[in-house]
Amino acid sequence: MAALYALAAAISLEAAMRSDGIAFVWPASGVAAGGLLMTAVQWRKTLLGGIFVASVLVNLNAGSSLAVTLWFSLANIVEAYLVCRIASGRDGASGSLNLPRWVARLALGAVAGSIASGTIASLAKIGSGQALEFFLSWTSTVLLGLLVVTPLVLAAGDRKMRRVAQITDGRVLLRSALFLATIAVSVAAFAQQSAPLLYLPLAMAMLMTYFLGPFGAASAVFIAALLGSLFTAKGMGSVHLVEGGPQTRALYFQVYLLVMLASTMPVATLLARSRAAARELRRNNAFLSAAEAKAHVGHWRLQLEPESLYWSDEVFAIHGMEKGRSPDLALALEAYHPADRERVSSSIKGSLASREPFSFEARIQRPDGTIRHVESTGEPELENGEVVAMFGVILDITERWQVLEELRRARNLARKQAREATKLADTDQLTGIASRRKFMERLSEEIARAEEGGGKLSLIMFDVDHFKAFNDSHGHAFGDLVLRMVAREAADSTRGQDLIGRIGGEEFAIIMPGAGMDTGTLAAERIRQRVANLRIEDDSGVAQNVSISLGIGEWTPGADEVWLMQAADNALYEAKRAGRNCLRQAA
Repeated sequence: MAALYALAAAISLEAAMRSDGIAFVWPASGVAAGGLLMTAVQWRKTLLGGIFVASVLVNLNAGSSLAVTLWFSLANIVEAYLVCRIASGRDGASGSLNLPRWVARLALGAVAGSIASGTIASLAKIGSGQALEFFLSWTSTVLLGLLVVTPLVLAAGDRKMRRVAQITDGRVLLRSALFLATIAVSVAAFAQQSAPLLYLPLAMAMLMTYFLGPFGAASAVFIAALLGSLFTAKGMGSVHLVEGGPQTRALYFQVYLLVMLASTMPVATLLARSRAAARELRRNNAFLSAAEAKAHVGHWRLQLEPESLYWSDEVFAIHGMEKGRSPDLALALEAYHPADRERVSSSIKGSLASREPFSFEARIQRPDGTIRHVESTGEPELENGEVVAMFGVILDITERWQVLEELRRARNLARKQAREATKLADTDQLTGIASRRKFMERLSEEIARAEEGGGKLSLIMFDVDHFKAFNDSHGHAFGDLVLRMVAREAADSTRGQDLIGRIGGEEFAIIMPGAGMDTGTLAAERIRQRVANLRIEDDSGVAQNVSISLGIGEWTPGADEVWLMQAADNALYEAKRAGRNCLRQAA
C-alpha cells in the first residue's frame, strides 16, 4: 500500500508540474486513507511509517528541500491518521459504505484531515506571503482526493473479495458498458469547449450509482476527476469557459467534483443499504417459510378497508390449496367445517368489536374432502385508535389432535377395563352376587354410616346344610348348581338396599341397613322357606331337597365388622347344632 501511495503521489506531482503547479485532486491522500482503513489495527502504525518514508522519497525526488519535505510528509500522515481515527471510532474497526452513519463519519474525517494537513503543510510557506493561498489549494485538493479516492479504494477492496461472483453473476456486460459510457461522456464533456456538457458526467454518475452502488458512484467521480484533470491541464474542456485565471478554474472544477460526490455518494449509500435490507428481508422470508413449513404454521393478515386477505405459503399448504392469490374473507371462512363455521366467524367478529386477541380450534375441510384440525390465533391492528387490520397465525394441529384422540380412546378404554376389573373383583363369578371383598367393604361402610347416624343394622349369615354330601354324591357341578340356586332365592328375597354376598364355599351373608333384629329375623325366615321349597334335579333326574341354616346378628354402637360377623356366625352355628334348616338370633 505504501508503494501504491508513492506511485500515486509521484504521478500527481508530475501532473501538477505540467499544469503550472495546479493540482485539482490529490489521489495519494485517498490511497493512504483507504489503505489505512483496510489494514488491521495492529499494522496501521507500520503502514503510516511506510507512507511517511514514501512521501519523503517522492518529495525529495521532486526537488523539494528536506525541511519542506518533512513538513509535507508529516501533513500526509496526519491527514490519513485523522480520517482513519474519526471514521473508525473507538474500536478502530473499519465500517461499510452501505452504512450512512459511517459514510458521514468518513466525510467528517476527510474534512478534518484535509484542514489539519493544509495547516501543517502551510507552515513550510510561512514568510513567503503565499501561506493562505497555499493552505486553500492544499486543503481543497487533499479533500477531493480523500472524498473521491478513499471510497473507491474501499469499494474496490470489497469488490476484490467478491471477484469470482462478479465474473459469474451475468452482469459483466452491463458493468463494462457503464464504465465505457462514463469514460466516453467524460471525454465528450472535458475534451471540447464548443458546448458545456458538464451535466453529462453527472448523469452517468447517477446511472453508475443506481446499478453499481457506492463502487459505481466512486468510480464515476474518479473517472470525471481523472479525465477532467488531464484535459483541463491541457487547456481543453468546458472548465475553460469559466472566466478568471487558473486558480479560479481549478476551484470551479473542484466544486464541480464535490457536487458530483454530494449528488451520488449519499444516494449510493442509501441504495446499498436499502438493497442490503431487501436481501436480508428475502433471506429472512425464506427462513420464515422454511420454518413455517417445518412447524406446519402459517401467518395471515386481513386488511379491512379495502378488504383484502394475505396468506403465507404454509396457509395455502394447510388448506390443501395451490399457492396463488389469497381468497377473500368469505371464501376463507367457507373452508372451515360447516359445524365450526359460525363459531369461527363469531370469534373474528368479536375480536374486531372488542379489540382483544382471539383464539380457537376448528376443522378445515380441504378441497379433496380431507379434514385438518387447526388452531388459529390473531389480534387486531390499531392505527390512530381504529382497527385497520387483523394479523394472526394458523397452526395445523391434526397430528396433535390425533395423538390426543388416541390418548382419549386409550383413557376411556382403560377406565372401561378398570370398571370391568372392579366389577369382576366385586362379583362372585359362580353366583353373580357380591364377592367377599365387595361385601366386607360395604359392611365397613354401613357400620360407619350407622355409627354416624345412629341407625340400625343387621347381618344374616347362612350356609347350605350338608353341602359336602352334595359334592361327594353328585359331583362339583351339581354342588355349583345348588350354590347358584340358593344365591338366587336369597337375592330375590332381599330389599333393594340390602347386599348379599358369598363369603366363601357354601357360606353366604346379607347386610340389611336400617333393619333391627325383628326385621332381620323375618327376612331370614322368608329366605329359609324359599330355599326349603327348592327341588333341584341331579344328573339322574332325581329331585334333591336343599336346606340352609341361618344366624342373625344386630349391630350395637361401638361394634365393628369383626364383632358383628362373629355374632352372626355364632348364631349360625347354634342353628346347626339345633338340627339345621332353622335360624337363630345372636345373644
